[in-house]
Amino acid sequence: SPNGGEGAAQPVGAGRDARMLLDLSRRSKVAIVASTGYHLDGFYEPSNPILRLREDELTRLYRKELTLGMLPAGTEDSCEHTGILAGVVKAAIPREGPTGGYRARLTAAARAAALAGRTLMLHTEAGENALAALELCFRCGLSPNRILVCHADRQAADVSVHEAIAE
Repeated sequence: SPNGGEGAAQPVGAGRDARMLLDLSRRSKVAIVASTGYHLDGFYEPSNPILRLREDELTRLYRKELTLGMLPAGTEDSCEHTGILAGVVKAAIPREGPTGGYRARLTAAARAAALAGRTLMLHTEAGENALAALELCFRCGLSPNRILVCHADRQAADVSVHEAIAE
């Protein structure tokens, strides 16, 4: 990916390598929870299919990664699943919130998490527009106890953001 990153929090198409994560888990005897879903646009090459798939196609892709296994690295157009299951769905919103392509991707991620009974990990930019994203997730059937809001801690000047998210 343009910004690097091979970690477990990197979702499909953004540098995640399911087979490497499985190997690391086996060798270290540490459970690794890998993610499906999507990240901010800057983590993808412009030609990456994740940026052009329709909402329903993304929902199917994320559900398959949760139930059949993650796609091998670099094969976002493939139907070949590894059998290595993703354990969480990652979603990311920019400061502007869930608009444009981000809205469709967040809807797909929230629906996939709700249908599979999994947790959605919501990447935010210092908590900005987290409430709009949470409302969208709730409308997709995702319960509040299945959502982790990330990076709101990157700002502490306005604790009302933290209180609103917790509420």
